[in-house]
Amino acid sequence: MAAAALKQLWEQGGRPLRVGVALFPGYELLDCWGALEILVQCNARGLPFVGKPFAPRQVFEFLFVGDGQTPLAPDVISDLAVTDPIAAQVDMLFIPGGAVEDKQEVESPLLRWMAAAAEHATLVMSVCNGAAFLGTLGLLDGRQATTNKIDFPDLVKHFPAVHWEREARWCVDGKFYTSSGVSAGMDLATFIVSEMFGPDKAARVAQNIEYRATVDPSKDPFCDNASIDWTFRLPAEAAAKGTLRIGLVLFDDFELLDVFGPLEMFAVANRFHPGLFSLTTIAEEANVKSSKGPRFKVDVVGLSEDWAAQVDLLFVPGGAGTRRESVRPAMLQWLANAAAQADQVMTVCTGSFLLAAAGALDGIRATSNKLAFRMVERMQPAVNWVPEARWVQDGPHGRFLTSSGVAAGMDMALAIIADRVGEAQASQVALRVEYSWNQDATADEFAASNIGPDNWQARLRTDVVVGTLRGILRLRGLLGWDTRLSVLAPDM
Repeated sequence: MAAAALKQLWEQGGRPLRVGVALFPGYELLDCWGALEILVQCNARGLPFVGKPFAPRQVFEFLFVGDGQTPLAPDVISDLAVTDPIAAQVDMLFIPGGAVEDKQEVESPLLRWMAAAAEHATLVMSVCNGAAFLGTLGLLDGRQATTNKIDFPDLVKHFPAVHWEREARWCVDGKFYTSSGVSAGMDLATFIVSEMFGPDKAARVAQNIEYRATVDPSKDPFCDNASIDWTFRLPAEAAAKGTLRIGLVLFDDFELLDVFGPLEMFAVANRFHPGLFSLTTIAEEANVKSSKGPRFKVDVVGLSEDWAAQVDLLFVPGGAGTRRESVRPAMLQWLANAAAQADQVMTVCTGSFLLAAAGALDGIRATSNKLAFRMVERMQPAVNWVPEARWVQDGPHGRFLTSSGVAAGMDMALAIIADRVGEAQASQVALRVEYSWNQDATADEFAASNIGPDNWQARLRTDVVVGTLRGILRLRGLLGWDTRLSVLAPDM
């Protein structure tokens, strides 16, 4: 298998594996960031004094190539242009799908780069209709492959030399790994991790981000999507609500899937009925670095008080950066004011920890990432933390929606869509994304396994971690160092 060869290259090369990520206008959010979230977890180093690193050194580094613009998302800052000669020198080529018009234009610079990168790469992975790029280049001729099930009939027609597998969640043929639609890329990425490091570590990755990965590629529950009536019937009362203005707060070291999982759901709802949701991003600086991943541009630079009054739903993600931001008075004061002005506030993962540090969740029922749960409840005791919940809605008029870790944000986003436009419409979005929606907010299969014990040893360990983090960050502030920069390795 190509994944085993990739691991051998990593073991012998003494450097991280270079993953070339193809970006183009209209790329699908979850195609890209869902699968990459799985891969970046292999770089996790763990909490200080708690847990173990995934691997003894960094496994993957990511090179983003092309134009990373797509609706309802911050723009990606690319590392290389498709014409850069070194852009093709990758160990793994990753191609998401999306709404693009030039997959048939063999002479496009993007396709020429893909052809060169695929020749050099040890493993080539596509998600959704990203397989059409490979089909256009003739790289899948005579091979087994799969794709998004809505697009399946069209790809069968356009690329008859490919052995398309309709009922497959993913396919592997030689060094070419192709997945079904959107969320299936997360399953394929988990399978690649399993081939490289074993099923136990792959299961640990999925469990850490609170995602139930499909392990059987031969059974795709969405294989009949092409025959579904996709007419999106918007109730009159939903149409009268107008556009929900989402304000996304970003900071260095935010978690990728915390942000792009929910945004995928909102973006697909917009595709069915334009104008349901809009997005504005804000950060202290123009460019923001994600946790273990790429950099992004934001719309509004600086913590503007005026901005908060112009959003209906304040969106606070989690990630390693929440701990740094939780001891920065300027961020906390601004966040408290923004939360007070917004009609609703949603947090994903440890975004609730940051909101709690701002005092906005005092006396409110809330939940958070289950791996970090003991630390969060210890640090913010004024919140009524709910240990077993996929997401929680509480506060006056249900203003505060807090989800559990990482992948749980997608379930909560679908619940927001259901409340906004109808449950049938939210289910249609989940089907389109080929995602199995957990509609029960109280059903949390990861609470028992991820939440640590509540005994004096665990409390002491948490206090040591908390004291260390706060002490180092405050010392940096006293020394005049920029506390917006990452200073520690832990992942929360």
